[in-house]
Amino acid sequence: MGFTHVFSDGFYTSDNVDWNDVWTGSLTPSRQMYNEEEALDFRALLTSDTDDTLVNINIPNTDRFDKLGEISKADAKQITRGKWHGVTDKFGGAYGYTYDSLKDMKLSDIEDTQAKMFDMDRKTMRFEIIKAIMLDNGSTAQCLWNGYFDSLENIAVPPPQGANEFVAGHDHYIVSGATTFTDLTLITTAASHIREHGYEGRIACFINIAQDKEIADYLLATSTSVQVSNPITNIMGADGIDWMGRLVGVDFIRTSSMPAGYCLFAGVDVTGGTTVAKFIESHNSSFRGLILVRGSNPDYPIIESYYMRYFGSRVFNRSLGVACQLKASGSYSNPSYYDV
Repeated sequence: MGFTHVFSDGFYTSDNVDWNDVWTGSLTPSRQMYNEEEALDFRALLTSDTDDTLVNINIPNTDRFDKLGEISKADAKQITRGKWHGVTDKFGGAYGYTYDSLKDMKLSDIEDTQAKMFDMDRKTMRFEIIKAIMLDNGSTAQCLWNGYFDSLENIAVPPPQGANEFVAGHDHYIVSGATTFTDLTLITTAASHIREHGYEGRIACFINIAQDKEIADYLLATSTSVQVSNPITNIMGADGIDWMGRLVGVDFIRTSSMPAGYCLFAGVDVTGGTTVAKFIESHNSSFRGLILVRGSNPDYPIIESYYMRYFGSRVFNRSLGVACQLKASGSYSNPSYYDV
C-alpha cells in the first residue's frame, strides 16, 4: 500500500492541532492563569505591589501620641511627609518558534516550552527582588539603611522607635566576622537590627546552597527534617527554593538567587504595604504581568512570538532587612553576582 498524501489548509502540530488553536486555546489562557497566580514565593514574602508613579509617604517621628492639654490639638509635625519613586525595566525571553521547529512539535511540547518560560520569568523576578535589597547603592540611598538619605525622603536620620533612636550613619549592610555561617550571634545580631525598629513578626534568612551544609551541620543539627506547615512553607512552593528549618526565631530559606557568601534577613510577616521592597509595574495596566507578544506572521502569531515583562523592584521599608556578607572583617562589599 503506497503512502497517502493528505493536504490541509493551514498548519498543525504533529498531533494534529491547528497552530492558531494552540495560540488561542492553550498558550493565551494558560498565560492569563499564570498572571493571576504569579504572586508567589519572593514576591509574596518580600514585596507589595505598586506602580511607577511618584508616591507620597508618611514617616512618623514617634510611635506614640502626644499628651494633650484641654484645648490642645495634636501636632501634625509628628509626621514627616516624603516621596518615593520606583521605575520599571523591560525583560524578555523567547523559544524562537519557526516553521522548522513547530512542524515536529506536539501540543504538549509547546505547553512544556511555555512552562519553561514561566519558570524563567519567576527566576528573573526572584533575582531582581533579591538584587534590589542586597545592593548597597551608596549615596542614592535606594536601599536598606546605609548612612545616606534620598532627597525625596525628607529625613536625615532613621525614624525613632520608642526609646530606640538612631544615628545618621545607621547601617543595615553588615559583615559576619567569619567566612562561614557558623555563629549563632549572626542570627541574633541581624534579627535585633530589624526588631529595634519596631518589627515583631516573622523573620526569614535567605541563603545560597553553599551555606546549606554549614547551617545544617552547625545550626540546624537539632531540627527535624520534616517540613511542618507554617506561613513560610505555605508560600515556598516553587522550584529552586527550599524551607530548611527554623532557629532562634528565624526561618532559613535556600535559594539560588542568593549569591554564595551572603545572606539576607528580612521581616516577611507584614500587613499592608510596608514590606521591605516594592514590586513595581507600569501605571499602564496593559503592560502589567507577563506579556505574550505576537510574532510578525499575521496568520500564525505563534511564529517568532516571545515573552516580555515590565517590572522593577526597590527597597521601600529600609528598616525591614539586613544584608550580610560572610567575611572575617572589613566593610560590606556588593556581591559581584549582581554585576550582570
